[in-house]
Amino acid sequence: MIKALVIAPYQGMMELLKEVSREVEGVEIQAELGNLQTGVQIAARAERQGIDVIISRGGTASMIQSAVHVPVIDIQVSGYDVLRILTLVKSFSGKSAIVGFPNISQGAATICKLLDFDIETVTIHHDQDVTEKLLALKEKNVEVVIGDVVTVEYAKKLGMTGVLITSGREALMSAFDEAKRVYKVFQALNKDVSLYRSILEFDERAIAIMNQQGELVYCNRVFNNQVGEKIATLNEMNEVVHRTIASQHVEEALLFIEGELWNVVSRLDGENVLLYLEHYTPTLDDNQQRYEQAIDVRQTLPPMVLSGKSGAIETVHKLVQEHAQHPEPIWISGEPGVGKQVVAQQIYSLSKRQPFVIIRGKQMSNDLLRALVSQAFLAQYKDAVVFLKDIDYLDLVVQRNFYEYICGQKNRGSIKWIVSTTGDIESQIKKGLFLEELYRELGTIRINVPPLRHRPEDIEHLIQFFISDSYATFGNEVVGVRKDALDLFVSYEWTGNVRQLKKVIEQLIAQSSGYYVEREDVASVLRSQHAYTQRDFEHHIKIDGTLEEIEKEIISKVLEEENFNQSKAAKRLGINRSTLWRKLK
Repeated sequence: MIKALVIAPYQGMMELLKEVSREVEGVEIQAELGNLQTGVQIAARAERQGIDVIISRGGTASMIQSAVHVPVIDIQVSGYDVLRILTLVKSFSGKSAIVGFPNISQGAATICKLLDFDIETVTIHHDQDVTEKLLALKEKNVEVVIGDVVTVEYAKKLGMTGVLITSGREALMSAFDEAKRVYKVFQALNKDVSLYRSILEFDERAIAIMNQQGELVYCNRVFNNQVGEKIATLNEMNEVVHRTIASQHVEEALLFIEGELWNVVSRLDGENVLLYLEHYTPTLDDNQQRYEQAIDVRQTLPPMVLSGKSGAIETVHKLVQEHAQHPEPIWISGEPGVGKQVVAQQIYSLSKRQPFVIIRGKQMSNDLLRALVSQAFLAQYKDAVVFLKDIDYLDLVVQRNFYEYICGQKNRGSIKWIVSTTGDIESQIKKGLFLEELYRELGTIRINVPPLRHRPEDIEHLIQFFISDSYATFGNEVVGVRKDALDLFVSYEWTGNVRQLKKVIEQLIAQSSGYYVEREDVASVLRSQHAYTQRDFEHHIKIDGTLEEIEKEIISKVLEEENFNQSKAAKRLGINRSTLWRKLK
């Protein structure tokens, strides 16, 4: 029995594999989700555990081939797969291009020529080539990029629409047949792991080896278990690698990797750089748990796109482009679900700053703010973009202290501040609920993200974007919605804005069995959305009593949601149990 590991670069392939695996004989199939460097780490671990053959796709398969000694089978993209995607893309407005590794681009180029499709095809040989190629295409006004997982992710980071080419049933079955043939050839050549690899595996330190191009060549068990799952990419270590190569001496550094601090020691070993990593754990204080709730530090972000072609959205894009690289603060306003955090992330992506720090206003107390300032938390992020989300949730005391901090730091650091609000901030200022000086200080540049009901012309474009974005998750074959179904989308209120539309599309795709979403399916889902909104309204907290009565109503609601666990309710409300008990008397 052949032990085969399928490393799927997107979730949809995992779903398809569940069906295909039942038809494969003579192969014990394992499957894991992983792309590029993550896939390499999974493959290295699987090789150590005695896997016979690895099956993956595109750039992930190419990188795995360079990192392991077991056979690696590349899942090909069939002509049917390309045709299906081209059918979808025909409904997009704007220029399109196919960008991918040779196994995707070559076949796609041939099909485009045969069918006389005017779509440019670009071949890449390494994921580091993607950004340069996509920037060149963007200069040519290309808006839609068709390709593999890495291509689609980079395209979205650049504000382009990415459409993933997925592999179908035929391609997977062919890969298993190829695995059986190749395994017979390699079976006699399969050897035990070399001595140096065994030594590294038993080392208690987290160890990795990177080549001079910044590619992960090897990582040991400790690294894979303690660090591997927390690193989306290894770009954070490139500077350490380059410095080590230049100096040819042992280098040490403290790196923030996805919000955590790591101590890294590196040295040159031939043409590669050997890295020793230890997780730096600061002394925890009483505020540590609240830090984790209120603060999020990110070096990398998932790709997000504020889609649409309306004049209102074009205005938002223009303001983002104009002010992203300037030091002035930006104030983003809009209803819940319109995409304020997406706008903030686009500003961060264009700002060329690191990292992206999110402070959640809903969890920010005066004690926590004082701790952040006194412990110099923000001082370490002098070149960061700091996004204060829901600033209108800060109480007046916190607002005053925050205003004094901002004024005191104005001429000391270069933090770029972005804040967001949901309500009418000027009305809150008039009512004495928000500090006018703070608004004037941070509201230099204002971006309002309009609600979806004010830009119905964006709905069709958003639907197509969410459908294309769903391929990597659902592995479906939906290419659009019927015209009469689209009318229902356009006429709906969308009180939850783009976030609600996305959830509705995901629900429709998950339950769809055809190529097009039908009107009756849309009507059914929208009816359930309306019923949910009504129930939510009926359970809303009443505010027609005194302040003390409203406070008790809130506490009672939180207690109910926490199954009357007083400790959890008190923690959520930011008070101790004795205070909670006293307020309920």
